[in-house]
Amino acid sequence: MTTRFEMAGALVEKVKRQRNEIGDHGDPYEDALLTGVVSVELKIIVKEIFDHLRSALDYCAREICDQCSSVNPPKVVYFPIVSKDFRQSDFKSRVGKLMPGVLDSKPDLLAVLESFQPFTSVDNNWISDFASLCNENKHEQLSVTQCTSGYGVASKADDGIFRVSQFKRDRVTPFTRSPLMLLQNFPLDGSGEYTFTYVSFTVIDEEILWFLDRSISGIEHIINELKSKL
Repeated sequence: MTTRFEMAGALVEKVKRQRNEIGDHGDPYEDALLTGVVSVELKIIVKEIFDHLRSALDYCAREICDQCSSVNPPKVVYFPIVSKDFRQSDFKSRVGKLMPGVLDSKPDLLAVLESFQPFTSVDNNWISDFASLCNENKHEQLSVTQCTSGYGVASKADDGIFRVSQFKRDRVTPFTRSPLMLLQNFPLDGSGEYTFTYVSFTVIDEEILWFLDRSISGIEHIINELKSKL
């Protein structure tokens, strides 16, 4: 019998294939850079990716409830994701509300679920942003837009190697990973300032390809961790 963990894993594999449809020459992302318009096709790909990833987490929550809950679980079960300012002391009650009865029979799962949340590490902040985008998606307001104000500085070192630094529109915040971009005004001699265009989620101010990859790898990790604990 297929478990919901297997279904969750299959959704992640499907998402990986969808992710590979964007970020190359002649694809919807490049079209957005060249035309300045985010196409319906790109919006749909992104929407489906978030739908599948959120469903994968909720499948895991349902499987845990079915295997571990001391009570009959409700018809709808959700994987707990909290905001960046959420207090760890309140998390146990949140799990009890979203996955009732689980901690009564398997209290060690609390620490596992906590380990995915922002209050344990800033490296987990992505999952709160992921939840925010899922809420936007649910209300048909997924904010994918073209940004035109990326800023970069190129320089040539004494060893002859060219180096570039890229920043978001505030000209201060660096990118976690260099975005796929359309360069503008790049200095011909390789030294100086320039601008570029990239596509971002405006709600969280992140380049979409990096954030999609972070979400996919993060959720795949969560699925594997939860599966190993049961």
